[in-house]
Amino acid sequence: MKKLIYLGICVLWGMGSVAAATEASFSHKLHTGMGLGCETCHDAAFTSETSADDLIPNFDEVCLMCHEASDIAKTQFEPVAFKADFPHKSHATSAEDCMTCHQGIDQKEATDGTYHLPTGQTCNGCHAGADVAEQKDDCYQCHNLEMVLMPANHTVGWKNGHGMTVHMETAASCGHCHNTETYCTNCHQGDNLDATVHPLNYRKTHGIRAKGNQDNCQTCHQEQAFCVDCHRSEMVIPSNHTYANWVSAEGGRHAKSAQYDLDRCMSCHNDAYTESVCMGCHATPSED
Repeated sequence: MKKLIYLGICVLWGMGSVAAATEASFSHKLHTGMGLGCETCHDAAFTSETSADDLIPNFDEVCLMCHEASDIAKTQFEPVAFKADFPHKSHATSAEDCMTCHQGIDQKEATDGTYHLPTGQTCNGCHAGADVAEQKDDCYQCHNLEMVLMPANHTVGWKNGHGMTVHMETAASCGHCHNTETYCTNCHQGDNLDATVHPLNYRKTHGIRAKGNQDNCQTCHQEQAFCVDCHRSEMVIPSNHTYANWVSAEGGRHAKSAQYDLDRCMSCHNDAYTESVCMGCHATPSED
């Protein structure tokens, strides 16, 4: 019985002599201002090949190189689950490289419970170039197939409303992942569109929409032939083209209309059709 009491006292005494680890309040600005580089505390990062590596400095091995144990409380950081298997070794060869991704970390006064990690835009600074984007297999060196990598806005119903976002965002934003035109045309062929893309009777009213927002139409219908082929086959022409004397040997009314608003004529009779439409009558006379 005495042995058990003695053992219990020893255990309690031993527990009291070890300070419990607390969350750190670390100032990168203070330490870098003293001339310390990233490699002083994060030396393991330069040989790390996977995100599973713990790159947070060990309190006993790193912090106590400069600090006395009695001066600071034992600290710890909670581990974070990364969505990418990131190899620091192939990205950073010196402390200067660290700042490329961890911009502003050297000016951070204290930790706030979050990790100062790069965003997707930071990665795209290097990985959005054509030479990288074409290397599709290289993506899986960091991102395994089991990861959910879709942007946060790709929620349920995204397919029905993505068109508005396409017009609001820059082309490069979508093009980071969808960087081929066929990705769009696989769905937007014209003969397999859902009714929600264009409302019913849209063929009758699309002219009004086209006048108001031609750039919107040209997102998909980029070729002038798309309009002309249909308008010619259906004999859809401006109302003034049916006027008497619209075209005559002397020029007719179309000449005056062209002089008044040539840009309107060129919306259909542009450079691609000038030779076949205009030059049939306006060809330069041959010299005998």
